[in-house]
Parts: sequence; structure tokens; C-alpha cells
Amino acid sequence: NPSKAGYNQAAEQYAAVESQKETIFLPKFSLNWKIAPIFEPYFQYSKGVKTPSAQQLTSSFGNTVAVGGRIIRQYAVVGNPNLKAETADNFSLGFKGANDKVQYDIAGYYNRYKNFIDWVSRATATHNPLIQYQNLDKAKIYGITANARWNFVDNFYLLGGVAYSKGKSEHDGVKAPINTIQPLKFKAGFGYEGERFGGNIQLTHVKAKADKDINGTIYNPTGTVNLVDL
Repeated sequence: NPSKAGYNQAAEQYAAVESQKETIFLPKFSLNWKIAPIFEPYFQYSKGVKTPSAQQLTSSFGNTVAVGGRIIRQYAVVGNPNLKAETADNFSLGFKGANDKVQYDIAGYYNRYKNFIDWVSRATATHNPLIQYQNLDKAKIYGITANARWNFVDNFYLLGGVAYSKGKSEHDGVKAPINTIQPLKFKAGFGYEGERFGGNIQLTHVKAKADKDINGTIYNPTGTVNLVDL
């Protein structure tokens, strides 16, 4: 196990640091039918895995609120050393194409997870809230993605894209929303790409999550974001 020398762990009773090892087989296959350069339907299946990050396993932040020497409240964000690797069966169906003027890719996807890793907020005897990553029994995420680029004149181009996701998790028979899902993302841009230099400007819009799409006792920390890249 890793050494904890000089390491102060908040809510240590919930997050002891331990070592772990796991082996997983990851198959993948795809079917493509190139009807024309501008139209190519495809289907893909892949087995995915996401191992817990160091932050998810060993992070530690805590605070104590005291008044007159009396503890009023304790809260903590801690890792979970018992996390297992998250596995997924990923299915996607879509079509894509390209020529001198246009490139695009449109797909729908359905991902089915086991031991899905997500943060969960709960109240304990000593901390409220205690925020910690957990393995949920199963989850599903589905949605659509679309990206396109149009080289409309000489070296100038327009680009755009949209991604929309929905999902639910289930743990101990209880269904709940997934905190880490991004509900809607949209991008649009304009650019120039020459032989010697280029540049572009891109707007990205990320929609805030609704309160009903947050699992746990924590407040909704999301907000709508508009980002301009130049």
C-alpha cells in the first residue's frame, strides 16, 4: 500500500489509501458501407474501461465550522480507495462524408455501464455533506453528436457542432440522474487556413444542468457557459 507519511486525510474513516490491480479484455469492431465519398453509414461496438484516477482514489479536502470552540458543522470531499474500474458496452450508429467542400459526421450512441463512477453527496454521523466518488451498479448514457465543416470559398471555412446527452444510473434498485453528464453543448466558428498562416474564432455554448438532473444533497453547481476562442 502507498505510504501515508506526511499525508493528512480528511474523513479518513471513509477513505483509507490502498493499492489495487485489475485486468480487463477490451474487444472492438466496426462496420462501414462507403456508398459514396459524401455518404458512408457505419456501426461500431467497443468495450470500454475507465480506471479510477488518483484524485478519485485519494483526494482529500475537509473543513470544520466551529463557534466558541463548539463544532457546528464538518464537511469533506474525499477519495474512495475501494473504487473498481468502470466498464462500458458502447454502441454507435451514424453516417459521415467528405469532399473538397464539406466534411461531416452525425451519430447516435448508447453506452451501457457497469460499476459506473460518479460523485455522490450524502450526510454521515460526522460530515454533512460528505462528497465521495462511488461505483454505481449500472448506468446508461445516450445521445447524439454532429460536427460539420464547410470550405465555402478559397481558404475560408465555417464549422459547427452539437452534442446532446441523457442518462440514468441505478444503485441498490434506486434510479437517479448522473451528475457528470453534460446536457447540451453547441459550437460554431469561422476561420481561414492558408499555406503560411491561419486563424479562427469559435463560440462554444454549454447549457447548465437542471436541478432535477443533480443526484445527492449538494446544490446545483452548474451554470450556462459561453466561451469564445480566438
